Amino acid sequence: RAFEETTGKSLAWFFDQWVYKAGFPELRVRSLYNARSRTLTLDVAQTQTPDATTPAVFRLPVAIEFVTAQGARTEEIEINQRSQRFTFKLESKPLLIHFDKGERILKKLDFPQPAARVAYKLAHGSDATSVFNAGAWLQRWSAERYRRLATTGRARANVHGI
Repeated sequence: RAFEETTGKSLAWFFDQWVYKAGFPELRVRSLYNARSRTLTLDVAQTQTPDATTPAVFRLPVAIEFVTAQGARTEEIEINQRSQRFTFKLESKPLLIHFDKGERILKKLDFPQPAARVAYKLAHGSDATSVFNAGAWLQRWSAERYRRLATTGRARANVHGI
């Protein structure tokens, strides 16, 4: 009540989904950059299985950080539907997209990104959690890539620079 009185906003939705209910959001995010229009589209879907205690739709205020050659900026969105599309005007192709900057939301995130973008996050991430996650992703990616090469017989040649 003190928070509601201070902000003048109802927080019933917050307590309902995070205190009185169970589960957490499972998000599938896909991105597409259109160089011609210089727009980035993010398609966000909530994929958690709803039941008596897990909501079909979580209300999620999310900060998204974009880094381009021209610099960084953060946009705030609110996810409040099972499936949503968000479009952002960017100066150039994103070097980094950090969905949930600061890692503030308890979630399972499925957001595949190119290895170059993840490597950029590892080198230039704005917080320790995102840098750690980028490093862990690159480690899994490189191990999987090496395993695939090993099954085709090309790993030995690649390791020796052939």
